[in-house]
Amino acid sequence: RLATALLLFVLNALWTKTRNPDQPLSKSFMVLAIVSALTVIYFILNRFSLKLLFQARLQLAVDILLITWLVWLSNVIQSPYIALYIVVISVSSLFLGPRDSMVASVGCAVAFTACALLIVGNNTATSATDDSISQTVQTVGLFDIAFLVVGLLSARLAEGQSRSDVRL
Repeated sequence: RLATALLLFVLNALWTKTRNPDQPLSKSFMVLAIVSALTVIYFILNRFSLKLLFQARLQLAVDILLITWLVWLSNVIQSPYIALYIVVISVSSLFLGPRDSMVASVGCAVAFTACALLIVGNNTATSATDDSISQTVQTVGLFDIAFLVVGLLSARLAEGQSRSDVRL
């Protein structure tokens, strides 16, 4: 998680500085600091607690919230961070199993949809056109379907993996 956050931070810094050299990186530093602090907390919890399943579920839920915050900060529909939802769904199937993979995919779809609805609601109050609202709704629907399909595929993969582990 920390390595991924560092990689994203460096890529974001390079991208931001090439497109707009005057823009500060304070938001990126804040996200990196939060991920670093959470990594320390997760490490301590792992050392002193035996509830590993609860910890894994908690970490994935916090990851969904952090990704939603990143998506919010980076213009929701055009955000490059939307793909991180798929990573969370895939990781949940690898570590937690089929049911938790579906729960993660529904959680990602709900979080992303709520984030997009807040943007549409704010834009409606100002100057959004009907075309931009309908395009946003279509895009959100497409992403939600993608999250759910990835969740279903991940759940099937996790189910097959658990069956093969039992056979071994």
